[in-house]
Amino acid sequence: MLNLIKYSSLKLKDVEEPIVPQGPSFNQCGLIKHNLGGNCLQFRSPKHRPRNTYSKSIYEKRYKNMEFYTKLSNNLEMSDESWRYRTIFMRTWSYNGSWFTGKVYQQSLHINILEPNQINKKISFFHPRAFETTILQLLTSSYSHYDGCNARIAPVNWKPLTQHPMPAVTFTVSIPMRRLDDTKQIVIIPFSNQHLIEFSFSYGGEFWNESNLPDDELVSTQPLIELQNDIINSIQLNLSPESQAQFDAVKAECPNMSLTDNFPPIDWSATSNSKP
Repeated sequence: MLNLIKYSSLKLKDVEEPIVPQGPSFNQCGLIKHNLGGNCLQFRSPKHRPRNTYSKSIYEKRYKNMEFYTKLSNNLEMSDESWRYRTIFMRTWSYNGSWFTGKVYQQSLHINILEPNQINKKISFFHPRAFETTILQLLTSSYSHYDGCNARIAPVNWKPLTQHPMPAVTFTVSIPMRRLDDTKQIVIIPFSNQHLIEFSFSYGGEFWNESNLPDDELVSTQPLIELQNDIINSIQLNLSPESQAQFDAVKAECPNMSLTDNFPPIDWSATSNSKP
């Protein structure tokens, strides 16, 4: 009862000293399942609890085959329109500050199916080197056209997720000239030769900072990071017979399926200079 009062969403004052907000508990998260043409993706997630009630969640549970009705990214997000996507899951969670400082953070998770606009049947995303090259191409298409205060840095803190048999990785995309809450945490896993699943975590601050402290020191982001990591660690992907056969064929040719331990941020200026 005390925590209900201490972490009320009611705002009566600004944040004036460091606090640790409270959000959803992973221990109370339900199991989410997606059937993606026979590939079973599951993980745990809190219920949709956004700051505003008009924000709607997305949960597309089942696709009978590998046709996902993806659409082209618009040219503002991806100038070369080289990738197609479909969002199959989206939920948002609010975090309340202590003692009537109100809602201080909002965190979101988007899950997208990604596939190239032009299929190259000679490569498989299950191959670790092809997977890494594909991520380089995806990031270049997504972020190389930004510059100035909108310039992105990616991938940052590259970390292979070795609990999965297929290649899988998590990393951040940051915008150093802007607020810390413009950072995204990304997870990418292939589920066929030509399909990727992408988890994208983001958050936004809902408080005014008049102190000399950085935002994340005034209002800690630790609860958001812990929930994000717990969700990532709960991800399981079981391949369909067709996708498993594709994976087995790659593994037979490439017994060492490990990814590189270090993938430094891409030099966007070099990629832009190489364009005609």
